[in-house]
Amino acid sequence: SAAMFSLSELIQRIQRFTEEAKLLPPQPLDVLSFFEDLQIDYSIEYYRYKLFQLLPWTLQPSIEHAFKDWNPLENADSFASWCNTRRT
Repeated sequence: SAAMFSLSELIQRIQRFTEEAKLLPPQPLDVLSFFEDLQIDYSIEYYRYKLFQLLPWTLQPSIEHAFKDWNPLENADSFASWCNTRRT
């Protein structure tokens, strides 16, 4: 019964996070932090139920929101200079 209670808590926590993410996409680092907390707080369930497979699905709205106004063709010069500074 303790395992069922832990699993129930885990499901509620994931549901709360996804409900909040629908209203306002979280920052990508917040998503990663959420999964890190799940891994720590529910380590057995995290690996047993392969919760890490939810990460791309959960992270996608955050990435789409972050890049929604990005147009690489309009900002090609700034992107090229950014790439050059990353190499050095």
